[in-house]
Amino acid sequence: MCEPTTIMLGLAAAGAATSAISAVNQGKQAEAEGERIAAVNENQAQQSLAIGNYQKAQAEADAATARGEAALQADQIRQASKRQRSAAVAATAASGTSVSDGTAELINFEIMQGGEKDALTTILSGNTRARQIIAGGQGASISADTAAANARQNGAAALASGKNAKSAGYLNAGSSALKFGSQAYGSGWSSTASNPMSRYTSGNLGSGD
Repeated sequence: MCEPTTIMLGLAAAGAATSAISAVNQGKQAEAEGERIAAVNENQAQQSLAIGNYQKAQAEADAATARGEAALQADQIRQASKRQRSAAVAATAASGTSVSDGTAELINFEIMQGGEKDALTTILSGNTRARQIIAGGQGASISADTAAANARQNGAAALASGKNAKSAGYLNAGSSALKFGSQAYGSGWSSTASNPMSRYTSGNLGSGD
């Protein structure tokens, strides 16, 4: 028949073991959750970067298109200006006026100047539009970089928290074991275990088997 002290210490040992296992398991679960959150955030970071890079590349392509369209329109304006000058020269000649006349030359110059001005204005507008598009793409890229950095920071924090929780679990498990050992020692467990015959001394015979 076991002594009450032995029974109590056995129950305490079982409780300490359960607490230790629970602390370790909780720590491992926390670490696993931290790793999961970190992985999710890393995926979000990569997606943000991919979107930002795409938007930046698309903006550069759109900017090149805007410049190309402006250059094409400017060329069309210049061609139209040449046709207009040719028509003016032909009309001047048909009217019997010399094409070298001051008025005819002035009209020709004004047509040429106006056409070139419109062409350059078109090119300038295209370049301005291109710069605006590129600025938008760069802004999107910066926003994506910031979002990715924040996501990775959150993931690192979650991972660190999980690892800390795991370490805390092992510490709690060790603390439970030390606490039980201290209690057992104070209750005479160690002296009884080291000297089993002490249970059968004259003072303990009445409560023996």
